[in-house]
Amino acid sequence: MRDACGPSAPGEANPAVSLGAFLAAEIEGLDRPVFFSTDSLKPVARRIGYLVGASTGKNGRGIVPIFGRPSYGLEMLQQGCFAAILKMAGEEDRELGGRHDELRGAGVPMVTVELNGPEELAVELFKWEIATALACSQLALDPFHHPDIRESRTRTVQILEQANLLHPPLACEKEKSSCMPAAKHVSRPRH
Repeated sequence: MRDACGPSAPGEANPAVSLGAFLAAEIEGLDRPVFFSTDSLKPVARRIGYLVGASTGKNGRGIVPIFGRPSYGLEMLQQGCFAAILKMAGEEDRELGGRHDELRGAGVPMVTVELNGPEELAVELFKWEIATALACSQLALDPFHHPDIRESRTRTVQILEQANLLHPPLACEKEKSSCMPAAKHVSRPRH
């Protein structure tokens, strides 16, 4: 993948260039990628979403990631959203397959990624990192400049809460510089 995404690879054959162009084109009118994934790839989808959101969220513009739920209505997804669907080969998820077909039929722009196994996770993350940097370059944004990440995250959480798109609720702790899902207390038996 390093060679396929490198500077010597032809642009049309470079998966990071294609993905970066998709992200840059979509930010102009569609600023909310909705990530749908199989259960095993939910943490990867979140990592990619945070990467894209943190890198592009500059100067009053950017991409706000949403982590898809089957309950999201098609009407909502047709208004300012594009879809990223992440699948693991061999994992059967009929609901995800149905959502994919529904989105395609409705003309929602999307990118679909199917990994052959866990050994491809790092390669896929690498591709998204390069693609995000390329998209930022096309949009004249510095993906590595994070002047006030805490304020940005807090404002993003507020916007998502107002739009009722945040699930599970996030708790931003003043002592920490990151937002994380609110903890649920689980009693565990002691041995």
